[in-house]
Amino acid sequence: MKLFFSTFGKISNYKEVEYSIDYNENTFESPFLPDLMCKAFGVDTTELFLLDTLVEKNDLLKEDFKYEDIITSLENKYSDYFKSKDYKGNLNLHIIPGVGSYKEFRFVGNMNDTYYMTLIQLLNIFSRPEVINSEEIEVIFDISFGINYQSNVLYRTLMDILPILAYFKKVRFKLTNAEPVINTSAEGKNKINVYVVEEKVFEQSISYKKDFAKKTISVFRGLSINERKEVGKNYIREFEKRLRNEKNMGLNNVFLNLELYLKSIYYGLPLLYLYAMNGADFKYVVDKSLEMYNSAIEIRDSNENLKMVLRKLEFSEGIKYLVLGSIFKIYFENIYGTKYCTEIPYDELKKLSNFIWKIDEFKNQISLVLEKEIKEIESLFDYIEEGEEILFDLEMLKSRKNESIEGEEKVENTKKELEHENDELKKQNSIENFSRKERNFIAHGSLSKNTFYLKKYNSMVCIRLNEEEICKLGKAI
Repeated sequence: MKLFFSTFGKISNYKEVEYSIDYNENTFESPFLPDLMCKAFGVDTTELFLLDTLVEKNDLLKEDFKYEDIITSLENKYSDYFKSKDYKGNLNLHIIPGVGSYKEFRFVGNMNDTYYMTLIQLLNIFSRPEVINSEEIEVIFDISFGINYQSNVLYRTLMDILPILAYFKKVRFKLTNAEPVINTSAEGKNKINVYVVEEKVFEQSISYKKDFAKKTISVFRGLSINERKEVGKNYIREFEKRLRNEKNMGLNNVFLNLELYLKSIYYGLPLLYLYAMNGADFKYVVDKSLEMYNSAIEIRDSNENLKMVLRKLEFSEGIKYLVLGSIFKIYFENIYGTKYCTEIPYDELKKLSNFIWKIDEFKNQISLVLEKEIKEIESLFDYIEEGEEILFDLEMLKSRKNESIEGEEKVENTKKELEHENDELKKQNSIENFSRKERNFIAHGSLSKNTFYLKKYNSMVCIRLNEEEICKLGKAI
């Protein structure tokens, strides 16, 4: 599926020109750039991003308006503009918060909300069933229009989202830009060339950092102290109360599950992924955060004889990681499915690991580790008795394999092994020991000692999570 992204500024600033692009040994022309993109690249949808600061009082149908009226007026205005250009493509409009003082309005809020709101809109775009079910995704992003800041934000958010989609399908990207428009000539329209300035196919990756702020929304720091207290009581507490009442979710538990989920993908830890995959509904928390954020936008009169659009809440860093977790989870569940249970066939673990980390395709650090660990464990299945369940210990299984060793050596090895185990028990509470266990957990792709059970029945080997150990190690890394 091909999606065209663009930002737009004031319609009145655009001049009548003729756009042209050379692509695939063909030349395409059109007086309207989005139409040119449809012709040249065969895009399926156009995703137009607009700042709410583009609104003008003349666009509003009533004096006593609300923020929803600003959104509606901009949607209507730009939809009508595209219709006037005889645009036949599928147009979707996304209104993004901006800040600053303009001729008739003053927009007050946190400027970072432009980034977070764009990220949320991308989550909604790429979560459409027709996008998820497409064979591959191609994004064409044109930066010819709109203000530089907004184009930079949209580019940044696309770079956050598109590598995640690459876990599930091929994702292509093109960046286009038009020559600057100089005053149109008296004889007719200027001819403006459009160029593909960047083109690539994404490799799979996901962003993660350990100490991100564990909030989705917070009180806007530009409010007075008294108003901040009131907003905290009326909105933040109400938001957390709704999560508990509607989904029985505490925000701390949501972020704990999110951290484990993202760590499992980032470090390549299939057992941790299995443990975390059926936890909190990240998309629900994003939607409820957005709902509360929008409910706290107020229209006021300001001292500058301007209408003030005041956002009393601001997004926090946690919303970014909820969006990233949401998009991965949505694609995984729609394409792979949700077959999780505490006990699964070993073949299912291999299948899941290959699906996410592409063991058969890639030779990066994660895939090489998982390939080695999975094969090594599998090579020892013959040394598990029928009907037996064991807590995984690689050295113990290897010792079974080496039963042909002479009895004297076997006794000595067993003695050393027991001494080693006793030393481990003595060191169990030391910081150094936990540090070693955590390193082993990552180094062995979560398939380390005591993290799971192996059970054989009817010649089939199943794996059962040692959930307590996996959770403890997952929190610590």
